[in-house]
Amino acid sequence: MIEERRERIQRDFEKAEKLKAETEQALANYEQALAEARIKANAIAKDVRDALATEVDKERAAVDAQVARKLADAEARIAQSKAKAMAGVGDIAADTASAVVGRLLGRKSPRTRSSGRWFSAPPSRGAVRC
Repeated sequence: MIEERRERIQRDFEKAEKLKAETEQALANYEQALAEARIKANAIAKDVRDALATEVDKERAAVDAQVARKLADAEARIAQSKAKAMAGVGDIAADTASAVVGRLLGRKSPRTRSSGRWFSAPPSRGAVRC
């Protein structure tokens, strides 16, 4: 009876050792699968981040180009308006100078290019009138 009990304890001990080895192997397999899944997840996340960064860069370039075009158009319109205004200032300055010189010399002012009217001073005030 003691011998039987010793054999049964030995078999139980061997079975426990076998189960322990299987459990350790299953745990090692799980840890390996978990590590591989983490590596794969990180690779997928990196690919998604790279794809999104590429898309954002494309959108940013398109918006930058659109802003640059609009800015160039606005600058061209401003330059055109400025040139037009400056051309008008030259005509007005020439007309004014001519009227002033004519007035100082006591002559009738010539017809101006900008208004087509004669400049003359009223007799009582001596001011130039349009």
